[in-house]
Amino acid sequence: NIAGGTLTLRWSPPMLGGAPIDYVVEAGTGPGRADIATLPVGSATPVFTYTPVPAGRYFLRVRARSAAGLGPASDAVAFSAGVAGCGG
Repeated sequence: NIAGGTLTLRWSPPMLGGAPIDYVVEAGTGPGRADIATLPVGSATPVFTYTPVPAGRYFLRVRARSAAGLGPASDAVAFSAGVAGCGG
């Protein structure tokens, strides 16, 4: 969800593997890319909020981190911010 320049991303914890101790959100210019930012969430709560989101088109994915390390990336979610007529 993006509203008023604030992005709120929510997801379900992974069903397999160790219990997450943290998550990492990857932002990119295309699916599978993390060329804009790699942002640690800082908690095991499956929600991430970021503000202000600059205008543009983004692809986000989430990775869970457990005691065993960083897990595989989720599918990418695309959204646009600050572009008239675009919502996510």
